[in-house]
Amino acid sequence: MTQFFIDISGILPPGQRFILIFDSFETLPKRFAHHILRALINLRQSQNTNPDLNCFQFIVSGSFNRTDLRIQQSRFYAEYAMRIQLEDFSCLEIEDMLSRVSQHLKIPCEAGFGRMIYESTSGTAYLVQKICYRILERAYLKKESPVFNAKNAEAVIDSIIKEGESNVEMMITQIERDRNLVERLIEVLKTGRLSSIRYDPQLKNLVTIGALSEHQGLYRVRNRIFDIMFQDYFTSERLADTYFKQKDYPRARKLISEAVAKQNAVKNALNALLGNIQLMDASVGQNEIVNGILKAFMNLMDSTKSCSLMVLDKNSGVLHIHDAVGMTQEDMNAFQLKLGQGVAGWVAQVGRPRFIRDVTDELESPDFAFRDFAYKLNIGAMASLPLTGENGIMGVVNLCFGRPRDFSGTETRILKAMAAYASLALQNAQFRHSLDQYYQKIEQAREILLQARSTSEVERIFPEVLKFAAEVANTHRIFLLYRLDENSTWKIMTHGQFAKKTSLSLAKILQPGRLVGYAMSQGRAHLLEQAQIPRDILPIWEESHWELAVPCMVENEPQGCLVLASQADLPFPNRAMQLINMLADAVSIALKNKRLYGIAEKKTQQVISAHSIGEALSHENSLQKILQLIANESLNGVGQEQKVSFVWLKDEERKKLILKAAAGEPFARDFLGKSISFSENNLVSRAFRTGQPQHYSGEKPGELYDFAHPGIKSGMVVPLVFREEVMGALELQSLRAGDFN
Repeated sequence: MTQFFIDISGILPPGQRFILIFDSFETLPKRFAHHILRALINLRQSQNTNPDLNCFQFIVSGSFNRTDLRIQQSRFYAEYAMRIQLEDFSCLEIEDMLSRVSQHLKIPCEAGFGRMIYESTSGTAYLVQKICYRILERAYLKKESPVFNAKNAEAVIDSIIKEGESNVEMMITQIERDRNLVERLIEVLKTGRLSSIRYDPQLKNLVTIGALSEHQGLYRVRNRIFDIMFQDYFTSERLADTYFKQKDYPRARKLISEAVAKQNAVKNALNALLGNIQLMDASVGQNEIVNGILKAFMNLMDSTKSCSLMVLDKNSGVLHIHDAVGMTQEDMNAFQLKLGQGVAGWVAQVGRPRFIRDVTDELESPDFAFRDFAYKLNIGAMASLPLTGENGIMGVVNLCFGRPRDFSGTETRILKAMAAYASLALQNAQFRHSLDQYYQKIEQAREILLQARSTSEVERIFPEVLKFAAEVANTHRIFLLYRLDENSTWKIMTHGQFAKKTSLSLAKILQPGRLVGYAMSQGRAHLLEQAQIPRDILPIWEESHWELAVPCMVENEPQGCLVLASQADLPFPNRAMQLINMLADAVSIALKNKRLYGIAEKKTQQVISAHSIGEALSHENSLQKILQLIANESLNGVGQEQKVSFVWLKDEERKKLILKAAAGEPFARDFLGKSISFSENNLVSRAFRTGQPQHYSGEKPGELYDFAHPGIKSGMVVPLVFREEVMGALELQSLRAGDFN
């Protein structure tokens, strides 16, 4: 077998290696499995003398029990084969493997997942495989799509720790036989790592068993999962009981004292946590929450050298230091991390804390981004904790210590609790600030509403509405569609530079299948998100991430629509929507005031016109001038835009009505002198014969107006009656439909 692998190594490109995985090993016959294990042990020994074999890595996995691995009484393969079964991967290797597996199997892999796996396993191959396998298994049993993410990994790791791990159980069995091994392991658990400068047979044995690893002259527990299991098993109480049974009373008494000291330390830590929480509460009331959080964290832990609070800019995905204690302004300005970069970037990306014994140790923190800076400032340990809000990660709190140190379970729990409360305090402060801003905006909207109620000058109110709506929605893509009355044409008003950058088509905007047409037909606001657009409602701009249309109702009819859109993320909480609705109400009020003012102005003009006609009749002797005055003043009463007026007088001898006066559009005078018979079927003749007003609106009724301008859409005729005798008719026509009621 050795020669076989030597031959294969000759064809392997430089810098690469073979990884052989023996999966489901428990399914093999026991004798054959033992034969394979012996061969691997021999191959491992050959690797020490033949460098050509170092490009091979072997992973043996399966549900082993002690019977499967026993080769003789009290001797197990774990004692010989552990290093072969537990070959370590680097963080980059794990991320590379996960990337290839995810692409091949089309399984989503969350950013930071590989880093979290490495943090827990330190690259222990069979544990990496076990965690990934269990994630897939849980998804299969729950009938869900598998996803490699931090949440699933954390759940699987917790289950492994709670259920126990067969390899760890075999290690504990081996270690318990030798009191010296127990004490050396406890020493490593307490200090975090021990120097390997001097030869220590007990530490070497612990490495051989697989409990410890040796790197850069230091012994440390193999990975975090092993560390937690060893800590849970080799407690001071359990060891004290063991020594008591062995009648080693001084040692038992010392361990009991240590256990009591730990309990007192926990009690003191809780008291410190409560005191610093009160400090943060006081800072919220003084609007100094960030400074209060930093001071609380500094007071919580001994030997804290600096504490910084980094804020995440979600638009750029960059973390920058908002404030810090123990750092100069120059150092603060130099620290910027992208999401996922460095320790704090990973914490912000994944939302999980990191506790690092020594940031200068590349094995413990290979992704630490400012190692030279750590050497310069003599930084040792570091704790990085996420600040999580309602909408995800808000930032990260970093605590740096002046020397390397381990974080006990109590300390990590206290720091996590502190970070959770700091998140709440920060959210509370942000909520107060946003509430103050909201009240200010409410006052601004209220001022616009008051202005709208007190004026009919829409040209002055509408720009204010658009400017404030753009500020509320944080977008420049905004316009107002409106008309002054039901017979007016639609108009568009834009804001700022938007008018110069875009062209808006009324025909496109008012299409029934598009957002504005839909919102106006429903009479209520409608919000479209690009990812959730129904097929029957189309946006105005395809490239927008969201569009909002709020109809402006006048007497239950849509006479306008406030339209906003943006390519940024949706910014619309309920409060912003309330403000936009208030602005739409202001538009409705302004349009209604404009309409009422127009009606009042028209009625006033009608009174003035009637008075003018009366004055003219009393002073004017020329019939033609009187008739022309009637034609002119009648248009003043109904508005002159796109309208004409005709005055008809009867010719009794000819039995006809003669057009004597005309006013309004230029084409009206072309019909002067026109005559129509009393008996013709048109509105003028009908009004003359019946003595009753005639009215129509809509399409022109054919022969009734065959002589009129082809663009006429509506009209009315009023008979001229003097002492019960019909003398003629006053006729008004319009180029617009529905102008007369």
